[in-house]
Order: sequence, then C-alpha cells, then structure tokens
Amino acid sequence: MIYSSTARKYTRVNDSLELVKFYQSTNGNNWEDRYGWLTTIPLDKWAGIITTELVQGNDTICVVITIFLHANNLTGTLPELNLPDLEILYLAIGNLSGSIPSFNLPSLKELTLFELNLTGEIPILNLPNLQYLNLRLNKLSGNIPDFNLPKLRSLYLTENKLSGELPVLNLPELNYFDIQVNRKLSGALPIFNTPKLDTLLIGGCSFDSIPDLNVYPNLNKISVAGNKLIFKYLEQIAEYNNSEYEFQDTIIPILVEKSGQGYLLTTNTEGSANVYQWMLDSVDIPAANGITYFADSTGNYKCRITNTIAVLETLYTESVYIKINDVNEQRENSYFNLKIFNEPINNSVIFKYYLSQPSHINLTLYDMLGNVVSQPLNEDKSEGNYTINYNYTGISKGLYIYSFQAIQNVETGLLYIQ
Repeated sequence: MIYSSTARKYTRVNDSLELVKFYQSTNGNNWEDRYGWLTTIPLDKWAGIITTELVQGNDTICVVITIFLHANNLTGTLPELNLPDLEILYLAIGNLSGSIPSFNLPSLKELTLFELNLTGEIPILNLPNLQYLNLRLNKLSGNIPDFNLPKLRSLYLTENKLSGELPVLNLPELNYFDIQVNRKLSGALPIFNTPKLDTLLIGGCSFDSIPDLNVYPNLNKISVAGNKLIFKYLEQIAEYNNSEYEFQDTIIPILVEKSGQGYLLTTNTEGSANVYQWMLDSVDIPAANGITYFADSTGNYKCRITNTIAVLETLYTESVYIKINDVNEQRENSYFNLKIFNEPINNSVIFKYYLSQPSHINLTLYDMLGNVVSQPLNEDKSEGNYTINYNYTGISKGLYIYSFQAIQNVETGLLYIQ
C-alpha cells in the first residue's frame, strides 16, 4: 500500500516507503506517539513529520524534510534511509540496538541521535550539507573518524566510549567541538584545521598535552578539566576568561637516586610558575619547596604542586616509600653466610656463601707464615647465593689460613689440605 497526501497532488512514493521502513525497524507499534503513521492521512499529519512542496514542471510533490521524534520509545534498529530532501533527522531518548547506518541523505543539515543506546563505531558519513551533528550519550566506541563534512559547524560526541588519539580534523566551518567524557580518548590533542573554532570542550578525557591555542584566533570557551595535563599546558588555559581546567588526573613521577646516607628525590614536571611543597607521611616538610628534596628519614614522600597562574588546580606527584637504615639496622641487615666443604678425593674445596646485599668479595689463602698462597676470588657480586669450587692441585699438603671478606666484614679460619 502507498500512503499519499490528499492535500497535494501526490506524495513522493519513495518517501512514504522509507517512512514505513523506519516505522517497522524501530517497532513503531510500541511508540509513545504514532499518530497518523501507516494511515492515509497526509504525511505532514503523521507524528514528528514535516513536509514541504516541490514544484517540478506541472507537478507539485510533497516531500519529507524533517523527522522529529523525542522520547518516543524507539526500539529495534535504525535502518538505512534514502530521503533526498530530508534536512533534519532528530531522534532522542530511546533504546535502540546496533550501530549508526550509512544514510543517503544528501540534503541533511542536522543529525541528532541523542541517548539512543547506539553502539559500534562512528561511520564515515557522506553528508555534504551537514551543519549540526549530535551523537551524545550513546555507547559508540572506536576512534573518531576523519570526518569529511565541509559545512559542519557543531559537533557533539559527549559521553560515549570513544578511544585512541584524535585525527587532524579538517572542518573549516566548525565553531563548536564537544567530545567530553570519553575517558579512553588520549595522547596529544592535535592542531585541527578549524579556523572558526569558538568552543573547545575536551573535559573528562585522558589527553596529556595540547598545542598552542593561539592557532584558533576565535577561541572563546575551553574546558580541559579532568584530563592528564601538567601546568605547562594549564597555564595557557587559565589565560582565557571562560575556561575550566581543574580536576586533572595527573600523577607526576618522582626520580629517586641514592645519595650518601639518603635519597635525592626529583619531580618531573614543567611550568613557569610552579610552587612546590614536599611532604613526609602527608605532613608538609618545612622549607622543602624545590624541585628536588633530599630524603634522609624513613617514610612516604610526595610533592604537592600549585601554580600562581593556574591557581584553581593542585597537582601531586606519585608517593614513594623511602627506607633509611640506622647504623644498628645496617649491621643487622648486612651479612654473609659462608660454608666450606673439603673434598680431598677431588683435590678441591667448595665454598658456598650467601650475600644479603651487593658487595666486593675477596677470598685469599695464606700459609702459616702469612704469605699469600692463592686468591680464588676478588670481584664484585650482587645479592644472592654463590658456590666456588677451588681446586688446590699443586699446593703442598698442610694447614692454611683462609680469609673471606664481604660487606665490610671478614671471616678467617683454618683449612687443612690433604
């Protein structure tokens, strides 16, 4: 059956068929408002449909230019649509399944698919006249595509599951860009070809660097709140009157280097107006306000960093635990364990030892007059268990003295060679 409008000479047959397909694919029988759909009343009386008349020669044709369905209990899937004169497709608040189809909508100016539970990746949209794209509050995943939308002015991709790094977008008419709350979008924010950009909203992502924003001379509003940025980037954001940059999820690393009886701690951050405050066990250390700090006490260290330009944000380093042994602890924990096994049948002595820490090792054999007979070992060793098989072939039988030096300790004893 073809549904036609009696108010006009005729309705484009294809438009009627496409609406029937849309109704069936989205379970129209369950809609909140389905007035007029699949009846013979004029299309512009169907709920959410706006039409216009086109004059072609002597004919007047009724064509669909708007589909507007808000909170209408859309379920099922979105079909591919072929409506050559459709200018607005607005579908909001539903429970659809599946992904965004490839629409054949050459006249489309506004595409809103808002809070519909759509999944999958954003397709390459061939919509040459599109000016407004709103895909907020879905479950779209994958990378943001390199859109070929030369007339696009506003782009909303907020609160999806998009991931990866952004492409260098070539959208010369774009003035509003909103990709907030896509936590898996990461890396460096590239420089877009968007000379008319007025609003840049990337809060709630995981970007760790941004370019010099002077490339956007019309930029007026910016939000980078809740990313992974350091003060090097936040300082330029703070210069804008209409900006948000707080709540960075940035954990700044600490470089730890052994130095004498303690450790030198160094933050790895950048910024022209940083203020540092080192803390031990969450308590500020007096006068510890440099990029580096010498830790000579046991405990958990971290550094709180503020900035005199980006005054609304506070960053923290990671927390590192430093263990400083006192003299008695060093003596208790610094040891070796030496065991000796004489195997005369093989003309050898086996020395087995364990080191509790790295050390230089020296094993020397002396005669009873104190003369050096042999030096089986003289080298650096790391912590661990070791075995030395010392063959004494060629050494006269008799009583000898061995000296084993390790970890600033010496063990001596008698060794009988048969």
